[in-house]
Amino acid sequence: VDTHEVGLQILKGDFEGAVDIIMREKADGDGPRVLEARQTWAKRFDGVNVKEDEAKASEVEAKCARQVEKMCSRFMMCERSIVSSLSRKPRDYKRAFTSISKNMRSMFLHAYQSFLWN
Repeated sequence: VDTHEVGLQILKGDFEGAVDIIMREKADGDGPRVLEARQTWAKRFDGVNVKEDEAKASEVEAKCARQVEKMCSRFMMCERSIVSSLSRKPRDYKRAFTSISKNMRSMFLHAYQSFLWN
């Protein structure tokens, strides 16, 4: 679905972009609880000027990450790893991405490679 897009963002060094793609709503239709988690994550910075108030952005992201972590199903391993990491170290997207298992991280890069060659 959007796996190759994550791989492209990683190759660009845009870990925030990669995390955003993993956490965004999916076109194939998540269940209501998962959809709510994704929507909650997407709205985490509503009313916060991220560029001007980094402290506030970190605070709201950590709080949102803790909330979303409780909403994620046990099958959402990548998402759970990301929000768990961001609840402890908000705004550190590289660390959050590297908290995903090595197998899954490799899959994103392989998906982009397949996208290019197919």
